[in-house]
Amino acid sequence: MTGHPAASSILRDRLVADSGALYFAEAVFAQLVGPAGALGAAPAAARQELAAKLADILLASTAGGRSDDLALRLLAEPALAAAFFQNLDLLYTHSSSYADAASALLMRTLELASHDENGDGPP
Repeated sequence: MTGHPAASSILRDRLVADSGALYFAEAVFAQLVGPAGALGAAPAAARQELAAKLADILLASTAGGRSDDLALRLLAEPALAAAFFQNLDLLYTHSSSYADAASALLMRTLELASHDENGDGPP
């Protein structure tokens, strides 16, 4: 993640125990802060906040009972949810221990989104 040393440091420090999670988080981050990304022109503080948020969501995805809270966080940020979805395969490719939990989180996010779109509230 050249050009973003503070954000890169946050991700490395928080996800050092799982290289697959780090690959995933770096890819999501790069997608969001790249030239076409939702945060492409964001100040350094916003990029650091994004890195911390990415690590928080990924680390919390394995904690039981928080899936709705995390799914609602992703729903509130469509670009982040899309980047999570588009890079999910990296968790499996790099044998991350977060792969199944992140998949379940994304499925719950989609479920909540479909109920919200239909106007029938969360299941």
